[in-house]
Formats: sequence, structure tokens, C-alpha cells
Amino acid sequence: MEINVNTALYGIIGNPLGHTLSPAVHNSAFKTCGIDAVYLAFETPDPFTCLKAAKALPIKGLSVTIPYKSVIIEHLDYVEPRAAEIGAVNTVV
Repeated sequence: MEINVNTALYGIIGNPLGHTLSPAVHNSAFKTCGIDAVYLAFETPDPFTCLKAAKALPIKGLSVTIPYKSVIIEHLDYVEPRAAEIGAVNTVV
């Protein structure tokens, strides 16, 4: 896979992420479908700094996993009503 200026960036944010299959699954799907994109794991003890970096970079979307599904809500620009009702999000775009 060649990553260049046109490659779309996606990822997963959580801690720990050693168990996640998301990057392998998504990157395989991107390759199979001929999509110029990469899906990265962002394991971090500070989800808010990671979210701020994602906003500054051309990251198109993030999957959110434990333990950040609920705490990240207060740092989002918009939350779908159902997600607000539940108090957790799985995806940030």
C-alpha cells in the first residue's frame, strides 16, 4: 500500500488496542475495493488530544472503543440525538 497526499485517513481510538482487528479488516476492505485509504490504530491515554489532532489533520473518521465511548461526547461538535440519549458513540466523522 502506498500512502500519499490523496490517501484518505481513518482510524480507531481507544486504550488498549492490541486486541483490535479493525485496522486489518478495514485495510483489507480498502485494498479489495480499490479505495485509496488507510485505517490506523491510535492507542492513547489522552483521547482529547487525539481528537484535537484528528480535527487538525485530514482524518475522515474515527471508530471509538473502550474506554472512550462516553467521555468523548463532551468534546464533539455535534452528537446525534440517539447517541446523546445512549450517552456513547461508536463513530466520529
